[in-house]
Amino acid sequence: YGLALALLRYKRPADAQAALAKLGDRSKESPMFVTLAARIRQAQGKGAEALAILKEGAARWPDRRSVVYAYVDALAAQGRADETLAVIEPQLRLYPRDDRLHEMEAKAFAALGKRLRQHQAQAEVYALRGSLPAAIEQLQLARAAGDGNFYELSVVEARLKELRAEHARDLKDKDTRKKF
Repeated sequence: YGLALALLRYKRPADAQAALAKLGDRSKESPMFVTLAARIRQAQGKGAEALAILKEGAARWPDRRSVVYAYVDALAAQGRADETLAVIEPQLRLYPRDDRLHEMEAKAFAALGKRLRQHQAQAEVYALRGSLPAAIEQLQLARAAGDGNFYELSVVEARLKELRAEHARDLKDKDTRKKF
């Protein structure tokens, strides 16, 4: 595995493929090997093969986020934003605090031209990373995007109110700590 990974990093995908092939069937028994095999295929310009490997891997190990991340990246690289979202949405139900999934979701919505949803997803990225002012700004952009329906706008408004209140509490806590 290590040799194949090193060869891939040195932009020698054919040699990396040969090193991985020496492992035989064992290379199909681990999510780590499957994602490496897909990365090698992508480096060789075989995006469809990489996608097939990752699709099978994601079905086999749906709880392994490394495989899911690689699958989502491969779908996005091929411009398949709708399919990307179809993979991300159930993962977000399982892992709602995964900032990387939210970031991938924001990119997919951007590719589809869905600005409200893009900014909404990006706001969650910032909120999860602890940047409430940036999250609030993204929700304000989402509200002003003009491409959302009543329900989507209501969700944005509710989350904006929640984050503003949380930010106000944080500011108040900082002021209280400074007094002591």
